[in-house]
Amino acid sequence: MLDVYHDPNDMEKISRQKLFDDFDNILERVEKENKGFIITDDGKADLVLCPANWFSIEADTDFSTIVGCALRYALGRYTYMPSTVKGFIERHIEAITENDLNIMISDIEDKMKYNKELPYKELWLELRDDLVVELKKREESKQKGSGNNGNNHN
Repeated sequence: MLDVYHDPNDMEKISRQKLFDDFDNILERVEKENKGFIITDDGKADLVLCPANWFSIEADTDFSTIVGCALRYALGRYTYMPSTVKGFIERHIEAITENDLNIMISDIEDKMKYNKELPYKELWLELRDDLVVELKKREESKQKGSGNNGNNHN
């Protein structure tokens, strides 16, 4: 799935030799500038080098929200949907926004609070715990990235 069409005619053309000679810098430009390159062989267009996110459904800004909707649909169902949705969330957890992770945790907890006989209760508890762990990992990563070692002296 292409999120946005990128016209190859607008892409910079580089030779295979230039790609070889300046590989790291070109890859950095692909990532940082979200840019594609046409790789030429003897002056003829041969290959396209582009960011992987151009083909990723997870790059869609609504992806995380739609996954949350699937979770809400599956909560309380006596079908295969709870295990399918749980598996999908686990496989794509890195692509879910922190806000949507928090909403999913809240949705699961609310459903358990008001439905004591929630179908697949253990499955939902396990998923909730996985979501909490993911949020903690992200928070720890942020703290490491900011140089904060947990010692806040205000």
